[in-house]
Amino acid sequence: MVSQTLALLQDSAPGRRGHWAAIALAVLLAWLALEQLSAQLWFLPAGLRLALLWLTPARRWGWLGAAEVGAQATKSLVLGYSLFSTTFLAVCVAPWLIYAGVVYALRGPLPAPVFDSPIRMIVFLLTGLLAAAAVSPLLWMFLVTIPMDTAETLASVFAFLYGDLIGQIVLAPLLIAGLHGLLHRRQHLGLWRDLGLVLVGALGSSCCCRPMAGWRRTYCCWLSRRCFSLASATAGKAPRWARPAWAW
Repeated sequence: MVSQTLALLQDSAPGRRGHWAAIALAVLLAWLALEQLSAQLWFLPAGLRLALLWLTPARRWGWLGAAEVGAQATKSLVLGYSLFSTTFLAVCVAPWLIYAGVVYALRGPLPAPVFDSPIRMIVFLLTGLLAAAAVSPLLWMFLVTIPMDTAETLASVFAFLYGDLIGQIVLAPLLIAGLHGLLHRRQHLGLWRDLGLVLVGALGSSCCCRPMAGWRRTYCCWLSRRCFSLASATAGKAPRWARPAWAW
């Protein structure tokens, strides 16, 4: 099943519109679910975006872009925001285009092979870093409306950059490894157990932190998720390639 999913994602032959429509719908739903678990300092949809762009040939990216823009539009409509505005284009459409441009520049039009060397992982992480660095000033320009001095501006821009990076590091390598079938071996059962603990802890911390406001909410959520991640990293025997992905 996993190999078939990966083969479909990496198939660049014409046709299969029905399959890709189903994939786009699944990506849309996954984006909405991950967004509910995210905040400015840990934006998990960035990891989903980077992983899918990395695994998919460029000629199929239109489906991925439509899925993410559709998810952003759904969220905007639920919150009562306009879809026909410069803010929607800058915040909901431009980030995906920037990510796609950076991935195309560093990876090329064809899918990259699995991470079989440190160099491939470094190129992947560098791609995510450059994409996040390009997106963060744009998000700050349109999402931050209060006056700030230079230090506050730099800190706010860095918060957007940091959020995308955490989402990439936590989620993207795991998605890529899972679709390549690297997580379906018996010796990785401990990894799945620990990841389950992390997920339960993240959900619990999100529920507990929602009544809070301001910096207290941000700090408590960040601290609780970091504790769960470090606890799972020390408890399980994860493979070496997985440890940098989620034990941050």
